[in-house]
Amino acid sequence: LETAGGGDAMMVWFDERINEGQPVQDIYAQRIGLDASGDIVNRWTEPDAGGIPICNVDGKQEGAKVTYYNEDWNVVVWEDSRHNDFLSDNGLPSTIDIYAQFIDVDGNKADAYYENGTPLVSNLCYDPMSCPPTFPLTDQTNPRVKASGITDAPAFVIWIDKRNFNDDIYMQMITPDNPAVLAGDSNFPFDGVAVTDAPNAQGSARLTTDAFGGAFIVWDDLQNAD
Repeated sequence: LETAGGGDAMMVWFDERINEGQPVQDIYAQRIGLDASGDIVNRWTEPDAGGIPICNVDGKQEGAKVTYYNEDWNVVVWEDSRHNDFLSDNGLPSTIDIYAQFIDVDGNKADAYYENGTPLVSNLCYDPMSCPPTFPLTDQTNPRVKASGITDAPAFVIWIDKRNFNDDIYMQMITPDNPAVLAGDSNFPFDGVAVTDAPNAQGSARLTTDAFGGAFIVWDDLQNAD
């Protein structure tokens, strides 16, 4: 649950509703506010409709986080395993990616983003058939997102990244018009940049923004452990 424009709030959740007789694992959202009488009301759907889908493709989507971007937009990030059936069919191990979506006051996505979110970091192309995977296949998990609310300043997304065979902290900066402000230096189709890739594990990363369009990031670090 996070602040939204006009005094409203936006919530996101992991949803296992039944689809064609089977439970799915998707990300849904609802915007809430107050009516003239001060009662809480849903902005996007009636309660029995269960919100709007942020991502309802195949595979598991979970670990969603939402933050206020400005009066027009909120941004949602999540863990996404949509390509694991494709990988399994090709004899490859499963992988977890980080996806994002901007949602406006009416529940519409940003034009610069795909219908079910855009990858921020992935070993695979959006259509995995269109290019070979980048090896080794590794997980990216635990996304977090914050934005300062300063006009045109990007939102910051951080996550735990296992590409170096331990837990490192990586990041990307995004806007409604650009899902990759920072250019990664790997050959991943979608990538971020290292906050820290020191030896041993780094985890429990948290972030907040400053008053100048930047961000502070903190984490647990075992780089000096024996």
